[in-house]
Amino acid sequence: MKIKLTTYEPPANLPACCICDFHTVEHYDESGKMTGKSYCGISVEGANTYPIKAVYIDDDAKRFLWRQAYDRLDNTARKAVLSVFPDILEKDAAKLKTVNDIVRIARLNIRKHFGEPCARCGGSGSYARSVAFTIVDDGICHKCGGSGKQLPRLTDKKVAEIAKFFTERRQSK
Repeated sequence: MKIKLTTYEPPANLPACCICDFHTVEHYDESGKMTGKSYCGISVEGANTYPIKAVYIDDDAKRFLWRQAYDRLDNTARKAVLSVFPDILEKDAAKLKTVNDIVRIARLNIRKHFGEPCARCGGSGSYARSVAFTIVDDGICHKCGGSGKQLPRLTDKKVAEIAKFFTERRQSK
């Protein structure tokens, strides 16, 4: 066992806005010795007193944490992920990269193939040369990260177009 995740029932007297996933995550080394424990939404005292809802071990714990991170994504990030990786929710989350890595990869791919010229630097990638005439951070535009392209607006039509492109591209390989 390398990861043990324990979820807890929240107390009944909490306001509805405060209810989240109360859980602890314990990390173990190869010999079975606990190397660390983290608390999310719960205190040490709460972990000792609240009733346990469920316990997840290793891959099940990774799946739980991955899905929780995915559910917390904002709508734009979720649209980006589903347009580049339309079948991601059907894959085994225990074997996937972290949600943040997947969002970053999705945004990079969308920007590369469907990006629009950056509104700040005009597509040059250098804010200093195109607008400010100053050298800050070597003149790299902070909006597009120096690529000269920004994400398009992810409307339903654009998401369908991007998903079709990446599905066809995957099938042709």
